[in-house]
Amino acid sequence: MTRRKSKNPNLKLATRELGDATEHIRLAVGQKVDEIGALVTAELDKARQAVSTKQGKARRKVDAMLKKAEKRLAKAGNKASQALHKAVRKAQNTLDTAKKAAQAPVAKRPGTGKDAKDSAVAKKAPARKIAAKTASVRRTPAKSAPVKTAAKTAAPAGVNSVSGS
Repeated sequence: MTRRKSKNPNLKLATRELGDATEHIRLAVGQKVDEIGALVTAELDKARQAVSTKQGKARRKVDAMLKKAEKRLAKAGNKASQALHKAVRKAQNTLDTAKKAAQAPVAKRPGTGKDAKDSAVAKKAPARKIAAKTASVRRTPAKSAPVKTAAKTAAPAGVNSVSGS
């Protein structure tokens, strides 16, 4: 439909002013939307910055913990390496002494031959004499006899018959 033109000049002026006012409102609303967008962007930037600093702090904490763990691991590795080297040195020394003993003549080897038997007998003999002396001092015939008979009488009859068969 076509518009009907009004013949009233005040209405023409009012329509023109309304058009200008709508343009002005459109510009003002657009500016406010842009300002709000800028504020939102600034707030988002602040939030991103806060998150990144928190991430940075967390990252630094994790890095510090990793460094500590790496130091501990390196220290444990060094200790294990030292223990391994010590064990290898000890085994090498044992092997060297075994080689020297194997290269020595049979008569000079420790623990072999007639000298070793004599020395073993000599070493064991005093121990037996001492053990025999201490055993004789500890026991007296009057005390040992009643203990043995008491032990036999204290045992139940069923146990003797089971152990005897």
